Amino acid sequence: MKRKQITAMITAMTMVLGITACGSGNVSAEQENKEQTEIESTLNISNNDEITWSYDSQSDSWTMSVTCAVANPELPDYQGVSVNVPGAYVKGIDTNGDGKEDITGKTYSEEVNGRLVIDDSAKIANTNGQTYTALQHRLL
Repeated sequence: MKRKQITAMITAMTMVLGITACGSGNVSAEQENKEQTEIESTLNISNNDEITWSYDSQSDSWTMSVTCAVANPELPDYQGVSVNVPGAYVKGIDTNGDGKEDITGKTYSEEVNGRLVIDDSAKIANTNGQTYTALQHRLL
C-alpha cells in the first residue's frame, strides 16, 4: 500500500514540476514583438554604416562587403552574407543620402559606403530572348 502511495506522490510531484517548468518559458506578446523589432533592426542593412560596395568592371557587378546574417552571431566569421548585383541594374552608389548616385561604375576607384541606387527601367535579355528587370529580381 505504501509503495502505491509513494509512486502516486512522485507522479503528482513530477506533473506539478512539469507544468511549472512549461509555464515559466512563456513570453508575452509584447516581449516577443520587442525582440522581433530588435532582430529586424539589427539585420536591416540600411542600419549598418559599415557596409561597403565595390565594383568589378570585368564582370560589371557591384558587391556588398560581408555583413552579419544573424542577430546574435556565435561565429561571426562564418555567419555572414554578401550580395552581388549586376551592374546593369545599378545606377551607382548614393554616398550622401540624397537618393542620387554619387559614385558610378565609371567613377569607381575604391570601396565606398552608401546605398545602391537601382535603375528600375533597366532590362537584361538572355540568349533565349527572355527579358529581366530590376523589379523582377527584387521580387525573387
